[in-house]
Amino acid sequence: MILNTTPAPTTRSPSYLRLLLVVLGTATFFEGFDTAISAIVLKDLAESFNIPLDETAQITGPLIPIGLGAFGALAVTMLGDRIGRRPLLVGTTFLYAIFTGLTATSQTLTMFVVFQFFARTFLLAEYATAITMVTEEFPAERRGRALGTLTALGALGLPIVAVLHLLVKDTALGWRILYLVGLIPLVVVGFLRLKLKETERWTTAKAEGSTLNHHKIRQLLHQADRSIIWKVGALYFFSHFALLGAVTWWPFYAGVHLDYSDATITLLLGVAYPLGVTGYYLAGRLADRYGRRRTGTLFLFVGMVFGIAVFQISDATLMFPALVLAVFFGFGMNPILAAIASELFPTALRATAVAFVRSIFGTIGGIAGPITVGVLAGASAAERFPSMPLLGNMGDVVAMVALMNIPAAIMLWKLPETAGTELEDIGTGSTKPGDELQPDAS
Repeated sequence: MILNTTPAPTTRSPSYLRLLLVVLGTATFFEGFDTAISAIVLKDLAESFNIPLDETAQITGPLIPIGLGAFGALAVTMLGDRIGRRPLLVGTTFLYAIFTGLTATSQTLTMFVVFQFFARTFLLAEYATAITMVTEEFPAERRGRALGTLTALGALGLPIVAVLHLLVKDTALGWRILYLVGLIPLVVVGFLRLKLKETERWTTAKAEGSTLNHHKIRQLLHQADRSIIWKVGALYFFSHFALLGAVTWWPFYAGVHLDYSDATITLLLGVAYPLGVTGYYLAGRLADRYGRRRTGTLFLFVGMVFGIAVFQISDATLMFPALVLAVFFGFGMNPILAAIASELFPTALRATAVAFVRSIFGTIGGIAGPITVGVLAGASAAERFPSMPLLGNMGDVVAMVALMNIPAAIMLWKLPETAGTELEDIGTGSTKPGDELQPDAS
């Protein structure tokens, strides 16, 4: 059994905690910004690289190797348990900015995929490191809302991309300008290095000699009660399968299937999305007050309902409130997932564990969801299976994919509740599902 054995650190000053959120929020904003570009410019990429618009499976193809960058992120994020959180955050921010900028120079689809593979590797490593730092620095009663604020700042990248895309899509560089904007984090690197401190929990773990080594990785993967790892992983897989299966395709669906203009799509995303992002903050507060499981179940089911709705509604007026609520509840699940993944594992392995469940399970689900929609909603699918009317209809296919939130909710309720519990009182495998976590006397 792996336990948090390091003593709880002294509480950071409120001014430092605010600074921490600003610094990490700036970094996670660009993680969300870069990730959002591929969804917004999917149609543009198809045209640039001569992919037929009616073959959604071919358009989705590049998402597979790009998404696999998350496996590289696992190896990079593990360094955070060896060298510390602060240097890894600075390094990953610098490297993802470099590869994001290089993406703008892509002349072929292969170049685009290669650059984005490495960009995604460092993006996800940076995100996992930021989640780890916030979890370790904020007091138990405020972790949920802090993670809600952090992930909300990352989520604002999508509406910014939508607005910028409308402004640059008809220029000579077009979608490439969006990736050049990703160079801005280079300026932030110096600020991070000067202002940020190493987390006190990791510093204590290092002094005790309990930071990352290969033996502890084997413990994480092969401990006697490893059900927590697989349950958290399954929760990530199912929720990402459903969420990204819808998010990746909505701009394409609105433009190609509903014939919305770029201006209409930008207006909907630019207004509805920032309103919906408030769900992150509320989810964090509710998770601190009512628990991760209750709040997460609410967000999973309501998000599923409105996620289906935005692929069934055609009227733009009705689409607006549905899109707000889909974003509010669908994306609002992210801080709850972040809290669960980071709280259930000890300081010496926290970055590794967060990266493991997110980069392996979350990535596979995040790739499988969009790919499933792309394959089943393509014209070729409808031709091959004429007796199955749902195939070829993207709205109905997304509805089927959204049902993956149901097994996600089941997995959530098989995990122990961690709200309000100090990290040092949480041990993997020390409680049964449904128990309130208490200090482990062993």
